[in-house]
Amino acid sequence: MTDQPGTGRAPGSGAGGSGHDPASGHDPASGHDPAAGGSGQSEYLAAHIQEKLAGSVHELGIRVDVRGDTVYLRGQVMTEERRRELEAAAHGAAEGRRIRNEVSVVPVREPDGEETLS
Repeated sequence: MTDQPGTGRAPGSGAGGSGHDPASGHDPASGHDPAAGGSGQSEYLAAHIQEKLAGSVHELGIRVDVRGDTVYLRGQVMTEERRRELEAAAHGAAEGRRIRNEVSVVPVREPDGEETLS
C-alpha cells in the first residue's frame, strides 16, 4: 500500500487509521453514512411521529420505526376508528414517507358475568 501524499498514511486510513472520512462523515467502522440517510435522522423522525401521536391522538403505546422511505406503526388499539386516526396523524408528521400501519385492533369487551372479588 502506498502512503497518501503528505500524510504518511495509507489511502482510506483517515484520522487515526479508522477509515473515517471527515470530509463526508462516512465511517465504515460505525456504519454511519450521512449520505444514506443515517439512523440518527430515522430515530429523530420516529420520535417526532411518536410525539405527534401522543399529542394529537393521545396514544402512547404505539411503536414507530423508520426504515428508508417507510414508517412502520406497531401496537394495539381498541377500535378501527382509532387505528385510522393514528395513520392520519402519522401521515401528517412523516415528511412524505409511506405509512405501513401494522397496528392491531383488539376490542375490549364487557365481562360475561359479575366479577367476584375475594
